[in-house]
Amino acid sequence: MLEGEGFVLWPWRDDDLDALAAMNADPLGMAHFPATVDRERSAEFLTRQREALASTGMGLWVVETEDRFAGFVGLSRVTRDIPIHGEVEVGWGLARWAWGRGLATRGARLAIEDGRRRLGVGDVYAATSVRNARSEAVMVRLGMVRRPDLDYALAGFPDWPGSPHIVYVLAR
Repeated sequence: MLEGEGFVLWPWRDDDLDALAAMNADPLGMAHFPATVDRERSAEFLTRQREALASTGMGLWVVETEDRFAGFVGLSRVTRDIPIHGEVEVGWGLARWAWGRGLATRGARLAIEDGRRRLGVGDVYAATSVRNARSEAVMVRLGMVRRPDLDYALAGFPDWPGSPHIVYVLAR
């Protein structure tokens, strides 16, 4: 568990699934993704994150604030076939009720600090839909620098209006 100001990050538990599935099914909350995510895929995501944290020490953590599930934040190794393949990426997703409280920024900062201290992580990347101004603002607040040479379209969604994905980096 990692403790931040007004929140904690913890490894996934089975009882996080209901809140995760509800968050992933919210059309407004998922507006910057090609589609919402059903309960089965949410459960698969939870399992992958639990396994990643246990085996490598790197993954997305649950964010808790006000004694409730607020979303997730953390680091992961990029395995998708995109320009930042193999790099460490910081990512987050929050339930709508938790937006606008600084949790994504503070949680990402804590995850990056932990990854650098505990795992020796160097440069950290982040990517989001060109339409996702809120996530892009988090990247800027983290001190990340825009890398337009690394932008990419989501495979399988060439005509999706949220394309391209824009990339930022926080150098070590």
